[in-house]
Amino acid sequence: MSVGWTTLNNTDTHTVQYGLDPENLNETGSGSSTTYDHFGWVGHLHNSLMNNLLPNGTKYYYRVGDTKGGWSKVWTFKTLFTDAGSDAHPLVMASVGDMGYGPRSDHTVAAIEKLVDEDKIDFVFHNGDISYADGEFVHWDVFMRKIETIAARVPYMVTPGNHEFWFNFSAYKHRFVMPDGGANDALYHGRVIGNGVHIVGMDTESWWDEAWMTKREVSWITNEFKNSLKDNWRIAAGHRPFYASNHGGQGLPRGTKSCFRSTRGA
Repeated sequence: MSVGWTTLNNTDTHTVQYGLDPENLNETGSGSSTTYDHFGWVGHLHNSLMNNLLPNGTKYYYRVGDTKGGWSKVWTFKTLFTDAGSDAHPLVMASVGDMGYGPRSDHTVAAIEKLVDEDKIDFVFHNGDISYADGEFVHWDVFMRKIETIAARVPYMVTPGNHEFWFNFSAYKHRFVMPDGGANDALYHGRVIGNGVHIVGMDTESWWDEAWMTKREVSWITNEFKNSLKDNWRIAAGHRPFYASNHGGQGLPRGTKSCFRSTRGA
């Protein structure tokens, strides 16, 4: 489980402490920090990893921070079942897109938070247009605080949307680490979960704010599915649709849709 957090000043270490008892966080993960200064934003973005977790709904407690810089409150999460996506343990995802930092998303955030409170979802997939911060980078902090009670307790998966394109997706790349550990700057990524549920996040965007997929990404997606022939389910998520009635130039370029034919395996 990857965990990220933000501080105003950098810290000597970038640590997550975790364990099965809130009074005994006996495991430690060390990470790193990054920053950027676009439009005068000030802060440091940390990330660390919790390894060797027990599966099958094991409840973990954790906190993040640094001995000198201070610690967060203690949060909890549960690990996925090894057969997640089966009849015995269905895999339940909350899927959202175009959810911003302002009051219009209050009801949506509250509804997802309630699902987390009631232990009814396993993770969230935010499919682009994350926060609507655009170039106002302080709005990213407003949004991340808004979803903290969700993202601190269940995995919060993302793909980029057109409102993240500022400074070549800088805020997006710095703030999110996906299951590939940063191999593609979290822009596109894949993971097989539990009982053959193959989830692929796609980048449908460009730094000039038009729909696009590079040949490298299309090749990666094709190989990602080709190398996982035992998938029971294939879920592909991208901000812009492959097919649309809009003829205003926002569709994906020709040829990118040919590698997507099935949403479910055999």
